[in-house]
Amino acid sequence: MALLAEWHRTVILGGFSAYCSLLAPEFRQHFLIHYWLTFLAGFAGGPLSALLMMTPDKAPITLVTSNVSIGIWTLVWWLMNYSPLAPLLTRIHSIKPVKMMTKGCVAYCRAQMIIGRINLAASMYPGVVLGPILIATVSASAGKFTFDAIRHVYGLPQGPAEITVPSYSFRSAFLGSSLYFFLAVFPVTQVLGVDQAALALITLFVAHSLLSDLAGRPLDWSAALLWTILRVAGIPWPTGVPSPLKAGAASLTKHVQAKPAASAPPSQNTQSMDTRFHTLRAEVPANGFEGKLGDAPPATAPSAARAAAWQDADSVSHAGPPPVPSAAQTQHNAPWIRVATKGKKADAGKAKKAT
Repeated sequence: MALLAEWHRTVILGGFSAYCSLLAPEFRQHFLIHYWLTFLAGFAGGPLSALLMMTPDKAPITLVTSNVSIGIWTLVWWLMNYSPLAPLLTRIHSIKPVKMMTKGCVAYCRAQMIIGRINLAASMYPGVVLGPILIATVSASAGKFTFDAIRHVYGLPQGPAEITVPSYSFRSAFLGSSLYFFLAVFPVTQVLGVDQAALALITLFVAHSLLSDLAGRPLDWSAALLWTILRVAGIPWPTGVPSPLKAGAASLTKHVQAKPAASAPPSQNTQSMDTRFHTLRAEVPANGFEGKLGDAPPATAPSAARAAAWQDADSVSHAGPPPVPSAAQTQHNAPWIRVATKGKKADAGKAKKAT
């Protein structure tokens, strides 16, 4: 009965779900990640903004409190991707007027989410300015942040991440929330009624979606407005992706290379390490390394035997494995190797004579 009484909401939610369910075709062979990725792309803003408000009685997470939203989403997701009708439905959805309608449903739902979250947050936190705007911005843009983050984890980015270079998703959410709050809710700047401002915001979002598709290019009202605000504030417009500072990177590399290796933790190879180390210490020249087991190695590059003795310690060090000695360093360490080899041959000869 609820679906019949609110049939228009059901149609809008169905169009919203159809558009979002086709956003990640690369993941279709892995149904579980595809389900959650496309779900979060469309619905992540609602649960995250509800968690920020911390009032489940006024801002419930419909994923766990209602059968309607999650039921419609799951059914549409299956029909559009895995049902026998999926190829036909996907082809129908690719028709421009149909895709314009489903994309318009997304714009309508985003505007409604902003309106609902600001009205609720303003009533809960009277006099607070940034809180309602932040909550509404999250509710209408968190899906894009989550979607991009997961795609970057799998190495399938679609351009710079949303948090690096904010797109229309964040810009429209932030500016739409700010405009609605200051024009209809904040008493000092209020010039419109709540219903008038809500109608204006919905019209702005839906009209932008439809006109952009008709024109074949983004008619982005948010870019120019946000650019002006950032320009006045002296904040640069984000472009590209962040790159490390050269001076900072060089300083960090120098620090890592100069960092001594950590002492070796106890392990099952401790006995073999101890035997090798003390055998080597007994056979080296007097001017050799005279440290105890567990001390840091000398500043010079270690020989092959000493590198093996310290491999366990280096395995838990952020500096990585010990450096490979160069040819000159190997020649410098040759007396160690020759003395150790001579001692071992002498021991072997004594054992043979005794036999």
